[in-house]
Amino acid sequence: MINIVRVTVLPVLLIILVTTFSVPLAEAGSIPTLEISMVETDKVEMKFDNTIVEKQELEIGNQVNICNFLAVPVELTIQNPGIEPFKQDLKQNDCLDFFVGVPPLYVGTEYKISVGSILIDACSVGQGPTVFSLGICPEVEGQVIGGRLIPIDTTSLLVAGVQTNYSILTALVVGGAGFVVFKLKRK
Repeated sequence: MINIVRVTVLPVLLIILVTTFSVPLAEAGSIPTLEISMVETDKVEMKFDNTIVEKQELEIGNQVNICNFLAVPVELTIQNPGIEPFKQDLKQNDCLDFFVGVPPLYVGTEYKISVGSILIDACSVGQGPTVFSLGICPEVEGQVIGGRLIPIDTTSLLVAGVQTNYSILTALVVGGAGFVVFKLKRK
């Protein structure tokens, strides 16, 4: 009876050990993939390794899958400055595979992804990492967006506002002078 239990337990332990160490090894060998897909008429979605992202930086050779999950065909357009736009119709559940560094996805380009049908528009070419962003262009190095907040006193704001409109200032001066004259004549 003891021998039967040993024979049954050992293969089970061996299977558990093999599956425990083989799953992480299989996952480690997979290439990370960025998936850009049209999921609603006015919505494009990006997933990197099955996680929804708004912005993703990729390296040379990373795979980019562009898919259409709508019931109607959509047009994929990839625009790079100075190069003829890449255009391709995507039918329902149709996907195209691209690799960063292989045209039309150039290395070091920052891309804006927007709806209409699927528009991938280069914001910059050959300036740093290859970045894909939903809806807006990623910040290009050296490009300043916004600025610094400067604290302001409310009195100076009032004076500046009054000075920009001379009719209000004139009305206040005339009204003040009239009030003073009225008070003086009354006494």
